[in-house]
Amino acid sequence: MRLVFFGTSGPVAGAGDSNVSFLVDLADKSVLVDCSGNPASSLSSAGCDVCDLDILVLTHAHTDHLYGLPSLIHAAWLSGRRKPLRIISNDSTRQRAEQLLEVFELHSKADMFEYRWGTQAEGTIDVSEGDTADDATIAWFPVRHGVATIGLAFRDPQHSVVYSGDTAPLLGVQEQAAGCSLLIHECSGPAADQDELSAKGHTSAAQAGALAQAAPAESLALVHVPPLGRAALLREASACFSGPVIIPTVGQWIVPGAFP
Repeated sequence: MRLVFFGTSGPVAGAGDSNVSFLVDLADKSVLVDCSGNPASSLSSAGCDVCDLDILVLTHAHTDHLYGLPSLIHAAWLSGRRKPLRIISNDSTRQRAEQLLEVFELHSKADMFEYRWGTQAEGTIDVSEGDTADDATIAWFPVRHGVATIGLAFRDPQHSVVYSGDTAPLLGVQEQAAGCSLLIHECSGPAADQDELSAKGHTSAAQAGALAQAAPAESLALVHVPPLGRAALLREASACFSGPVIIPTVGQWIVPGAFP
């Protein structure tokens, strides 16, 4: 398993960054998590043709996680995609996503490829298609945010990576992250603002670090990060977590467990 981030910012992105979105290479399947920026270009830069993307996960229906969807679908259609696209989301996110696609009349394009939606509130799929020598799964579970939102757990025989999604601190994320190689957790501000952040369904750097320590996780990546003050947020999280803490570099592949 490996992954690459196309953005690490919250709703307001800094220069050279975009909103949170990343690609997971799991058992030879490509999985795009959320859809911001220029998704077709981002996929291409990571060596993934938009016609070959296997799975799209939409964690929730807020603008910064969903606005690139029409661009992705349009680019794939123009590029001649015929392969069905599997999409994982909850039901309310699917409704908003389909409304967004309808605005641009993408449903009615001639020879539009098929979308195969899965909209359970939680579940698990086997992406290795029954190959027990390379068993790999994606699990999703509800988290606590202002709208219905899912977190994710990617697992193969070597590693597990858990993504919190946008959420206030939640025991369910901690339980999913127990013993994981990498916890990717949202970090929307400093500890000084954590009461306000939690009320809005978000987590502070210190809370993310404490959750990673309690899980325990082997390493922690902070995302959904404000464009300013990132060094201070890294210090706050590191003060609460004994393992390595990073804010991922956009465009750089990460192998879980391989960074110091």
